[in-house]
Amino acid sequence: MPWQRKRQYSSSSSGFIIGGRRVLTNAHSVEHYTQVKLKKRGSDTKYLATVLAIGNECDIGMHAHTRLLYLF
Repeated sequence: MPWQRKRQYSSSSSGFIIGGRRVLTNAHSVEHYTQVKLKKRGSDTKYLATVLAIGNECDIGMHAHTRLLYLF
């Protein structure tokens, strides 16, 4: 039924790499996350990431990944 809310299984968002193997994105992209994966555009390989911080006031989220160098 259209008024029943179904669980969202996946979503996507963009971000960009900043120093220290960190990725900056929008807070609403990771606000209710259970798992975050990063991938390079054009690649099917996904890497599990850790959410380091979420700033709802400024809508900024930050991730970290130990294998971030492999994205390039």
